[in-house]
Amino acid sequence: MNKLYIIFGFCFVSSLYNMDLNIISDTESNNFSTHLNMAVKFGEKVVQDGNLPSTNPMYVILIKLQNTLSSCYNNDIRNMIRNNKNISDNLKKYHDVENNDLVKFGLAQVRNNVANVNEAKQFVTRFRLLHAGLNLTAKYPMYSNPWIGEVQKEERINYMLRNGCYPTHEEAVKDYWVMFIYQLLFAPKVS
Repeated sequence: MNKLYIIFGFCFVSSLYNMDLNIISDTESNNFSTHLNMAVKFGEKVVQDGNLPSTNPMYVILIKLQNTLSSCYNNDIRNMIRNNKNISDNLKKYHDVENNDLVKFGLAQVRNNVANVNEAKQFVTRFRLLHAGLNLTAKYPMYSNPWIGEVQKEERINYMLRNGCYPTHEEAVKDYWVMFIYQLLFAPKVS
């Protein structure tokens, strides 16, 4: 069984590292666009309500991503990754987390179908999400990871306000896009 785990684990990580976009289904691509649209609409509402300035970097960056995805890539995130070397190369850097012993431990539990597999999947996903945010913080110390469970309206506003000083130059914008893409499409893939 260990040999199967190693081979399967290598194939999965290899697919991610080589940006085998076949691992992103049509449904996942559509869900990405839907999630992005919901995030932008949330930002619009918060701005309209006066709880966030229209210049908030998180809001502006998501609008730029939505506009780019829509106008240049027909809302297909796979096309965006495939045709944007900067994004595909930077996505590969996020996959170093697969070498972490805690991720390996969680994936082994899932693959061997032992104990509480759902908890192991949640652990691996959450670890990847936090790791991605910490990678962005390492490059841009003013970036503040969302707190664990920070998903409700007021909490999301606080996250956006905490990141009010995030830079909006092109490299920082694309670095945020890459983290956002990784967190929504790749981090949750646990099999």
